[in-house]
Amino acid sequence: MSTDEEKINYTVSLLERIANDTNVPRNIRRGASEAIDMLKTGEGTYAVKASNAHDIVEPLPEDPNCPAYARTTLYKAVSLLATIIDYG
Repeated sequence: MSTDEEKINYTVSLLERIANDTNVPRNIRRGASEAIDMLKTGEGTYAVKASNAHDIVEPLPEDPNCPAYARTTLYKAVSLLATIIDYG
């Protein structure tokens, strides 16, 4: 994946898996849905959208009720979002 748009689209697909999985606690699914909305409809550049979504997703894997497979997917999403953010 080279472009920010491709990374955003892939991250959205990862988060949609979490948001639609009924085995994942409701608060985590809600956070994933909020991040998806931010990435799809948020205002600003890709870096701004990624930063806002990153702030939502980053604490989700720390929930002790989060299943291991969901935690791995969330960490992957956080990592992808971090590559888009412009820290400059």
